[in-house]
Amino acid sequence: MVTSSRTLTVFGATGFIGRELLRSLTKHNAAGSITLRVASRSAKAKNLSSWKQLAPNVNAIQPLHCDVTNPDHVSEAVKGATDVINCVGILYETPSKNLTFAKIQQEAPNLIAEAVKESATVKNVVHVSAIGADLDSPSAYARTKAMGELATLNLSNNDIARVTVLRPSIVFGPEDSFFNRFENMSRYLPFLPLVGGGTTKYQPVHVQDVAAAIIKALALNAEGDVPSGVYELGGKTVFTFRQLMQLVLDATQRKRILLPIPFPVASIQGTAFELLHSVVPSVPPLLTRDQVELLKSDNVVSPSARTLYDLKIEPKACSLDTISYIR
Repeated sequence: MVTSSRTLTVFGATGFIGRELLRSLTKHNAAGSITLRVASRSAKAKNLSSWKQLAPNVNAIQPLHCDVTNPDHVSEAVKGATDVINCVGILYETPSKNLTFAKIQQEAPNLIAEAVKESATVKNVVHVSAIGADLDSPSAYARTKAMGELATLNLSNNDIARVTVLRPSIVFGPEDSFFNRFENMSRYLPFLPLVGGGTTKYQPVHVQDVAAAIIKALALNAEGDVPSGVYELGGKTVFTFRQLMQLVLDATQRKRILLPIPFPVASIQGTAFELLHSVVPSVPPLLTRDQVELLKSDNVVSPSARTLYDLKIEPKACSLDTISYIR
């Protein structure tokens, strides 16, 4: 699908993946014909200069304050767009701010899908989900991710829009919440925790590769277009959680104990951190009970999945060089 001009509504554009998408779009040869609609709770007209710095070559940028749980906000953000990208997601819940998995990862995609159905202009939808999305998962994070996928894929089933769902593993990069989080812990603690013994497997994918996958899915050019559908995004190498913690220590040149913590003990710790977060919402929980459930299952690309290679993207390695930002 190619048009002379495109209006891209990006939900969650102020987040980790959203910001990298804006940076990547400005380097694309179609940037001059793109209008970017930055839809986020924190996107306001007064921040326009900062968005222009992220994406200086796009035709125009339209910051739009948008609460994805508000139907009117979502409808206004989608109105007149040719493409809709949903990068919204949370790693833990903050009920006092209406940030729950059900609201953000289930209801919001439903609202976006309904707005797309009402639109006569949207031809392309890209939804960023996660490896492990599963309706039957004991984790609320994984269940709501799966429900959000279903709402989005239904658009394709009804021939309303071209739909691509991207499921990344752990996403890393200079602003990530994974390696930076454990680097910070290693500053103050004599150990790094290995929940469940640290045997859970991950396939970290660089945020630039995720942004590149979104751009491929947008089909901005006739050449190199790829089929729509579901893709699982993982890096070159599969690591155990223990290996990733050792990578953090190697990158920071710190010596810390890698301390195995049984799942039941980790759940108790998660309860304590959640309680602290409920009392002081500005303090993110180091661990939650839902994250403990996620840690019980491997987070790697399935053998039958379409991957970055199917998108003609060579994934960056997760290595001392590519996580040097935590030093």
